[in-house]
Amino acid sequence: MQEGSRQAESNLKFLHVLKDPCADLADAKPADIPNMLPKILNLIRMIWVNSEFYKTRERLTGLLRKVIHWLSLQCVYYKILIVITLTHALSAFSLYNIVMHVP
Repeated sequence: MQEGSRQAESNLKFLHVLKDPCADLADAKPADIPNMLPKILNLIRMIWVNSEFYKTRERLTGLLRKVIHWLSLQCVYYKILIVITLTHALSAFSLYNIVMHVP
């Protein structure tokens, strides 16, 4: 029980360093993400090097997969917003053309 508690406390301490950079990513546009990745990757490397419990390939791979999955979702979400915005703009433009060409 104590070992599990110690491991959880250590993991929380190390993963906490990713909180702010990941929050910044949440507000970033896809074009801004590449400039933000080196910092996050360096923090993940620091976790791998210094954490007693993230030294395994499985844990590190899992962490990287979660970050990559989240980035993919952010980009898809951004693309959906663009499509919705363009759809609304085209609908408004079409409506304007219909109204303006009524005899």
